[in-house]
Amino acid sequence: MDELDREIISLLERDGRASNARIARDVGVSEGTVRRRLKRLISEQIINVIALPDPRKLGYNSEALIGVQVDPDKVDEVATKMASLEHTRWVTITTGTYDVFAWAT
Repeated sequence: MDELDREIISLLERDGRASNARIARDVGVSEGTVRRRLKRLISEQIINVIALPDPRKLGYNSEALIGVQVDPDKVDEVATKMASLEHTRWVTITTGTYDVFAWAT
């Protein structure tokens, strides 16, 4: 991954629906270059295309960011189980005070 990939990702973080043509203009390369870069970033799972709904508009009145400390040999198992819960929106494994974070609505 190079600086161009980072610029493309940054633009998509601000506007996930930006067209390849618009991204190409903003970063100064051809639309084909952007299309090839995006195809690679997605196929290598560097980025994922997702829909992120607004929980309030879905009728949820609260959200929670949950940090969990887990025995080192159980981190993957706990993260997988947390991800399967109905109201979990995302789960990540991390380092620091907490081993697993989850966002729930």
